[in-house]
Amino acid sequence: MTVELERLWLTDRPILFVGAIKDISSIDQENYKVEIERNFFSSFEDMFMTELQLALQCPKQKIDLFLTEHADLFKEDGFKNEVVVIADIDEIESKTASWSGAEMEEIRIGKGKCIDFLYLGDTQLYR
Repeated sequence: MTVELERLWLTDRPILFVGAIKDISSIDQENYKVEIERNFFSSFEDMFMTELQLALQCPKQKIDLFLTEHADLFKEDGFKNEVVVIADIDEIESKTASWSGAEMEEIRIGKGKCIDFLYLGDTQLYR
């Protein structure tokens, strides 16, 4: 339920989120919107009925430097674009989506500001 996620994400402390970069788009001259979703392969390890994503405002300077340092980030079908993100979440949006006529999927999107992130590449996180 969204209320459970609110208790974890809508606090005065930042969250840590592991996921893959889904999209980067301009908000204005100084900021990008960076969309991050859970990695396809990690979704098999942690079976949540709800998809979790982030939509974060990040400084263009930080993202441009990151993309320069990791120029091949989106090669190989995007399977090596995993990042760890630290973010302040201000709100949670809930929506549903249907993929090719399949059953509906719940999506919770944490919206806020990016504090920092780290490229993981093909690093495997073990629990």
